[in-house]
Amino acid sequence: MAKFQVFKTIDLGSVAANASIEKSWPSDDNYIIHKVYLIEKNAASIRKYMVTIWVDSVSLMKENMPGHLFDPSLPFLPVLDVELALNNVFKIATTNYEAAARDVYCVLELWK
Repeated sequence: MAKFQVFKTIDLGSVAANASIEKSWPSDDNYIIHKVYLIEKNAASIRKYMVTIWVDSVSLMKENMPGHLFDPSLPFLPVLDVELALNNVFKIATTNYEAAARDVYCVLELWK
């Protein structure tokens, strides 16, 4: 049975209003991405902060999703349980449609 292994933080930096950013991380081991968290560093809204996530070239979403879907304060944060093999690349693309810049961490909850 899989169990928690480690957290991995990807700093998305400050994304200006109506701007986009893409970040990636090549996995350093075989993991299962159990959950993904998006944390706005100043507790600002990310309701209009849109997100798409891939593992290698496979998108985990049919379209962009609102960032607040991955807010760790939600009582029912989605469980993904997606395999991330050694050297697979986790990639996240975001577009900030909020009225001001947003400074966000993407945190992966990795299990083995």
